[in-house]
Amino acid sequence: MNLQALFNEGLENWSMSISPRQLERVMSMKAPISATTNNSVVVWVQSIGPATRRWFTKGYLIHAWVDATGDETDPKDPVAIPEIFLDTLYNLASSYGQVVVTFHEEENVFVARAGDEYACVDQIDGLETDLHIVGMLEAEPENKGTCTATMPADMFHRVAESYINSLNALPSDNTMLPAFTTFEMGDGWVHHTSDWSRWNQSPSSGAMRAETVGSATVTVYGVFLWGSMNGTPESGDISVHIVGANPEALYVTGDDWGIGIPACYEPMVRWRSFISFNFAEAGYLPLEQHVPLTQESESYVSGTTVITAQLFEMLNDGPEIVRFSSPVARTTSLAEPTMNELLQLNAELANAKLVTKDGSVYVVVDSVILGQKGTFARDVAFVEQAIKRCEGLDSYLGLFATTM
Repeated sequence: MNLQALFNEGLENWSMSISPRQLERVMSMKAPISATTNNSVVVWVQSIGPATRRWFTKGYLIHAWVDATGDETDPKDPVAIPEIFLDTLYNLASSYGQVVVTFHEEENVFVARAGDEYACVDQIDGLETDLHIVGMLEAEPENKGTCTATMPADMFHRVAESYINSLNALPSDNTMLPAFTTFEMGDGWVHHTSDWSRWNQSPSSGAMRAETVGSATVTVYGVFLWGSMNGTPESGDISVHIVGANPEALYVTGDDWGIGIPACYEPMVRWRSFISFNFAEAGYLPLEQHVPLTQESESYVSGTTVITAQLFEMLNDGPEIVRFSSPVARTTSLAEPTMNELLQLNAELANAKLVTKDGSVYVVVDSVILGQKGTFARDVAFVEQAIKRCEGLDSYLGLFATTM
């Protein structure tokens, strides 16, 4: 393979001249995402305007970007540079002051040149074809509103250091997701809390004076946020944004960089995989494929049976509770005859109960989540048994009240 020829031919499409400093910033941006998600195999780059290129990386529950000086010859469409190639580019740029990289479509390789040295790497196949390199996203149209706080960057870095210190103090055999962080912003302050009580450690809390616009509260997965702060400037100001009147995301931004993390409901994110696995073992599939991280419940279906799992946050250091429910009837009346029938049936159910809400009657079973290796197959069985016991309840309640 004649790399010199491939390099020259690739120049006809696009090329980028990159300095060592720019590559340092890109590598700092992607390192924590790669370490925490194990799937950041590429870093995307694209021209976003005159003399400006955006480097972009993403993983589970996070994305980040760095804007840097670009060339007129920068790629106009997103290009995925293999992460393993960045070290090579940095070494070449450090030795010669800059490195030029391009792509040869026929051979499907990236080729870099610095001085009289060439290097190449194959393009990674199977990547997203419709990926959009983004910065800070606006809230959904029906959820407009953004709260912003601006403060000295070193304040935020001290909180990041405190979080990482608590993280490093966890037992080596810890299998639980580390602490989430809640931000409450407004009235000239940013309050933050990372709760380590699961590990018998004190919560890490504090407040920072800031210039604020609006007020909002949001919870995010702390590891991704605080780990990603490591490579950002500690001088100057940074801004923290809570996007959405009902928060959709949190962003931390500087002059030419940013980190974006979705808002989440901690119990659902912490236990979703565990719950999905248990339902799969019981023969159930998710009713929806993409449930928002802020949603407190998720529904599963097997045949005609639909069971919803709703999670409740732990109180006073107790375990989380998952409530299983399934609709068994509709009624427009809670008159005494109807209630008596429901109470009588309730007394006959084993380990389950009937509740009414918004005109529907549900079978409900509450279960305590004791650990990652636990199971609630028995509780799902209780729901199924109760559903069978309630067959025909719709018709039966119709004798006492009008059925919707």
